Amino acid sequence: MTKNASVTHHSEWKMKGDDLMASYHFRLKSDKKPNGMRVLSTDHIAYVRREGKFRDIDSRRVLQIGSYKNTICGTHPIIALPKKPMLLYSSPYGNIKLDASGIHVSHRASAETQAIALSVAQKIFGDELDVQGDTSFVRSLLIAERDLSLGVHFLDTDLERENEKLQKEREEIEWQRGLAQGYAVHAGQQHRDRRDDGNGWSKRCGIRKFSDLDDRDGAELFQSDPDESPAAAKAEGRLHLHVLPGGDVARQRRRRHLLLSDDEKRDIYLGGGRQRACLALRWSLSRRRRSEIEKAANSILGVLQKNIDGDLAFAHLQYINREAAFTSRGGCLAVGHHLPQWAQDSPLRFFHAADRFERVGGERYKEIVFSLPQELTLEQNREILDRFLEKHLAGHYYAWAVHEKVGAMSDGERHPHVHIMFSTREMDAVERTKERTPENFFRRANAEHPERGGCPKAEKWIGKDRRDYLLTLREDYARIQNEVLEKYNIPVRVSHLCLEAQKMQAEMRGDWVLAEILDRLPEDHTSPTSIVRDDDVVRRQKQLRKFNDQRTDKIIRRALHEDAEREDEAEQMLSAAQKTHDLLHTEIIAQYSKQDKEEIESLRAEMDAARKELDVLSASLVWGKDALEEARLDFLGEEGRAAWEDVMTLRRDLHEAEEFSASFHLPPDATEDEDVAMGELEIAMHERIQKLTRDYKAAAKKLQPHLKKLSERGTHKNIQKRINEYLFRNELPKARYMKALKAYSQLVEKTRCRLDEVRAGFAVPNKYTLMRDDLSLTLDDAAAMLRHAKQHADEQVRMKAAELAEAKKEVLSYERIIQIAENVYEHGGIKRLRERERKLAKDETYLANDQEKLESDERAFAAKPVPSALAIFDNQREDYTKEKQELADRRAAIEERARHLAEERDDCARLRQEIEERRETPEAEQKIQQIAVGVMRKNWSAVVKVKKITAELHALREKSDAADAQIDAVDGERDRRGGSARYRPASKSGGSPMDDARALADHLRGVPRAVQLIAKDRKDRMDNNWALLSTFERDEIAEESSHGR
Repeated sequence: MTKNASVTHHSEWKMKGDDLMASYHFRLKSDKKPNGMRVLSTDHIAYVRREGKFRDIDSRRVLQIGSYKNTICGTHPIIALPKKPMLLYSSPYGNIKLDASGIHVSHRASAETQAIALSVAQKIFGDELDVQGDTSFVRSLLIAERDLSLGVHFLDTDLERENEKLQKEREEIEWQRGLAQGYAVHAGQQHRDRRDDGNGWSKRCGIRKFSDLDDRDGAELFQSDPDESPAAAKAEGRLHLHVLPGGDVARQRRRRHLLLSDDEKRDIYLGGGRQRACLALRWSLSRRRRSEIEKAANSILGVLQKNIDGDLAFAHLQYINREAAFTSRGGCLAVGHHLPQWAQDSPLRFFHAADRFERVGGERYKEIVFSLPQELTLEQNREILDRFLEKHLAGHYYAWAVHEKVGAMSDGERHPHVHIMFSTREMDAVERTKERTPENFFRRANAEHPERGGCPKAEKWIGKDRRDYLLTLREDYARIQNEVLEKYNIPVRVSHLCLEAQKMQAEMRGDWVLAEILDRLPEDHTSPTSIVRDDDVVRRQKQLRKFNDQRTDKIIRRALHEDAEREDEAEQMLSAAQKTHDLLHTEIIAQYSKQDKEEIESLRAEMDAARKELDVLSASLVWGKDALEEARLDFLGEEGRAAWEDVMTLRRDLHEAEEFSASFHLPPDATEDEDVAMGELEIAMHERIQKLTRDYKAAAKKLQPHLKKLSERGTHKNIQKRINEYLFRNELPKARYMKALKAYSQLVEKTRCRLDEVRAGFAVPNKYTLMRDDLSLTLDDAAAMLRHAKQHADEQVRMKAAELAEAKKEVLSYERIIQIAENVYEHGGIKRLRERERKLAKDETYLANDQEKLESDERAFAAKPVPSALAIFDNQREDYTKEKQELADRRAAIEERARHLAEERDDCARLRQEIEERRETPEAEQKIQQIAVGVMRKNWSAVVKVKKITAELHALREKSDAADAQIDAVDGERDRRGGSARYRPASKSGGSPMDDARALADHLRGVPRAVQLIAKDRKDRMDNNWALLSTFERDEIAEESSHGR
């Protein structure tokens, strides 16, 4: 027996490992048709392997089915026309064939297919063409000629007049476009010549800040659209990307944005209302598609010239559909077999023997057909096939062939699949020891004398339990496919179960979204004839597919929306709790009792622990927007992910640079040096932004091919399933997170209320219990508590202001940044020079002081009388001489020091001059600016810290100002009614008497939505005896006071 496999290589087959969706299709067929007619095994193996008379079956099938009434021909072809029809081009959106009468285009072909036919016709017949067909076909050819500008003329007079009219329309459009471009360039040049007039232009360097331009936040990543935008002339040749990071999966297509340079943005958008309406230009065929049409036509002509005497199967040509370019293929990609020696590696010889020697009425072969994942390469798909053969057909003789073709209803998606023809006779011990002859192999089996009969037919194929084995085959096929998909990190899986069974499994898991998606109408099998004819069956299936797709889009949209609402709710709750948490940590509790301090510190520790737990839980969460992005990234593959990371890194750097540029501002009291330093930084930042923009565009262009696949229907459906997987897997973690978040929020509120209770008890120690029990307080009590809270707020402001002052010390000024950059450029030379200059200045000061002292001593010595030669007592003459010598030595030392300092001064001046000369070169300027940008980036964290502390200080000052207003309101009411006037909230306003005091003050200030209060009446019955009254009496008095007031 022999095993053999061969591969028919096509360059187009070298797919990425992430092209399209995995599919499940598995069929087991016998050698009989549904009508009972037997199919010769030799014919079927030739059909499967596309050999003999079936070599061009795919192209002949396309040529025989369908209508080709639309024709283009001419009188002077440059090549000999074929005697029998030849298929030039085939796609789900139309076919083109050539025969002796001309070029024929299938009925209802797309505009792109008709344009390809026109271009090919011109190359074959020349510029004079005759067109026959329906009105829409003729109109499409006229539009194609207008857009492609082929120079075609039509023999029909009316048609040629219409053609000339459209050509004039094209010339008018081109002239208007050129005029618009020229006006935009002129307007942009005028604007660049202007200086700062409040529109964001720099006086020093003439550079407009990037913060003044339109936001670039993700606008470069957009969905493809066959139409050109109004500014397409500017954007031609630039980047066009599908959306990846944002939007939901089912969003309708929008008009695409353009990726333009800054000057081009100004050219287009600074023109104001003077822009002409003719800027809104649109071609029926976009520039990109026009280029692809020309390439396809040239490829067809090249293939045609090489194959004019033979038949073309499926020409390997690039065709254009509504979204992208795909390849149409037919025939076999790979073949293989496991056969006995006498077959001589020929499946045709083996199955011919089956036809000849199998008993009459006996089954000569069975066939298994199953789909292969399009996400895998041919070599990877071979793993699925080999594992299946090893498990289920290891004891059988078989032949297999891998096919791939574009599905007619698949919007250009490829469908690789494998055909396995095998004999149901299973090799026994005799066959494994010594192979039987063909006559004996297909003879009826002999149980008593196996060597005298043929190989027995396996019970799993013909026995009563064969249905059960078929289910096992289907399950194993799905399992093997999923294992290989997992091995190569392909995030799709298939199931052998029907939709209803999959729905029940989803419901049992609690995955209600998936269950709703699976609760759909299944699509019926459609014959190839119906597909080509586009009959009612096909149209119903297309409508059903569209309905199911729209329904799934709606379900996923709803799931993402609901998840986004949950995320917003969680973010708001977390933000409020964290804000209160941070404020509670700044509260001063040193003046309270030991027990209260220990209790508050314990609550703070609990809050910190709960916050850390939340951080841990949140790190593992995947919310809707993240699920959408991760699902899309899963289908980009490793190369696509790497390209995406590069784009995102550059995008973050670009936004950071723009934020830097927008943060530049010069204080009113800035010095000239600071002004110059800021100008240099602006220039450096502008250059960095330009470089990052170029790098970002280049990286995004590399990413574009990986993103194109995301809009394909199969990948789109897989992305939706992947989104639901992420959302469902995160349901339990999100429930845990929300539970922990609510507990954290309640703990923060408990700590705040407890701290307010401690404050209230400290402010009014003798009345706190009464206020807590009766929920009432006097104006004196409210004023005391509010003043105590105000003291704490003022202390918090003071501490935060001191923290801000310390933080500002870490922020470098523009001038200091430039100085650091210059020193780095000189490898520390400037710092060393400054140290020498500072030491020189200090030494010169010391020298001046010593010289002044010496001159003073010299003057005092000169005033002394000179001892006479006769002065021999008290050593006067000797002392005089000694002092004189000391002054002379000091003078010499000072002169030596002065000489050394002069030399040091000259040396420092020389070094500074050299540094300045190096500094003035353009290369040094650019390098220093780049270093300065790096220094500023490192210092950015200090700037962010200052901004954060400034915002916190602002909030504390607002809190302090609000406390002042509350105290003023309570004091005003005390002046009118007296401090003993008692108030009680009509409803519980907060968790402590401090909250009631704030509510009272807000009520007196007339703050909207303040808690309604009940005040005492004019008879002052709410006096000191209030505590002696019963609860019923207190409520009665309060009710009367309410009516009276």
